[in-house]
Amino acid sequence: MTTTSAIPMTVDGVRLDTYAYNIETIEGRITVPGVRGANPQVPGRHGSIYVPNKSYENGSVVLKMWVNGCDVDGAVPTTGLTEFRKNVDTLTALFTKRPTLLDVRQTWPAGVRQALCEVLGAYDLSARAIQPYGKFSVALDIPGTFWQDVSTTDYASATNLAPAVTLTVATHAGMTAPMDDAIVVVRGPATNPRVTDLTTGSWVQYSGTIASGTDWQIDCANWTSKTGSALLYGTGGTSVVGATSHSGLVGTFLSLSPLTGGPSIRLDGSTFGTNTQVQIRGRKKYLT
Repeated sequence: MTTTSAIPMTVDGVRLDTYAYNIETIEGRITVPGVRGANPQVPGRHGSIYVPNKSYENGSVVLKMWVNGCDVDGAVPTTGLTEFRKNVDTLTALFTKRPTLLDVRQTWPAGVRQALCEVLGAYDLSARAIQPYGKFSVALDIPGTFWQDVSTTDYASATNLAPAVTLTVATHAGMTAPMDDAIVVVRGPATNPRVTDLTTGSWVQYSGTIASGTDWQIDCANWTSKTGSALLYGTGGTSVVGATSHSGLVGTFLSLSPLTGGPSIRLDGSTFGTNTQVQIRGRKKYLT
């Protein structure tokens, strides 16, 4: 396959930078989602009252594409019109998948970013029949709003933490969007451990005691909280959702906010010991 771009985009593993079909511009691929809601206005008061921590709307990407009457290498093994029809059908099948979201990946010099998308709107190929060639724009909606790394990144603090310690999750430096789906583990010993995101003030807490050699693990997006022996990122453990509370400031147990050096968190509690530690697993998130 002949490809043409140093920063290719793929959809479900299919490269879109060929002689058969291609994206003609980077325009539409770097978009920042808007926020949901507005600041309330109060009679007799100038302006409005600022509401912090507004949620983002769905993300979006618009691909301005063309499709040609040849194969991916530029050859015409049959006729131009036949190859054009094949390419249109290939793209139609690719963009209209419904059972699952589209795995869209954009390569940049610094790495690959992924977004899970679907196509909701109609699009029209303004095509010509002689030397068949068509241009169209397809809008990709990102229900989860953000782009992300393809793989997870793990963070581990030092051990023997003291209560009320502030930690910088330096492994996740460079994020530009909040990470709502992290898995957070507090390794015992600890009593009533609480993890707080210092940017938003959101927190999650377990009311109980975890012994040395025992983990408290929260899956922020899936609303699970459990304890178990050597549980680190494991699937076992005992649910302690009933003994778990949270601030309610965000839509998950805990959201980690982007900062230049990485999210800033604090671990509170008591009866910490030599094995007390915080570990975090999650994909870095990006607005674009």
